[in-house]
Amino acid sequence: MSGVRGATGAGAAVPAPDGPSERRPILVSADRSRCMAAGHCAVTAPGVFDHAEDGLVVVAGPEQSEEEREVLELAVELCPSRALSLSPGAAPSAQGAAGRP
Repeated sequence: MSGVRGATGAGAAVPAPDGPSERRPILVSADRSRCMAAGHCAVTAPGVFDHAEDGLVVVAGPEQSEEEREVLELAVELCPSRALSLSPGAAPSAQGAAGRP
């Protein structure tokens, strides 16, 4: 989806991983000072976004998988106050992936 704004720069989408072995999470953040409580994010991705008692956005799940990319980009695009951003997470280390205690 083109035109998605996020931590990678205005108008830029979060780059997709280079291959199937690179499973980076997508980091989701929200600027509550910009939020105007429109609710598009919570309707689009209810498992990721919620609203606090004051009506402003709360990120319920800041680390999301690559499979959620499309819905996350849509939520960012639909946000009228541009309060949401996506950025690539750190790649899992080879040691951590091998089940290091």
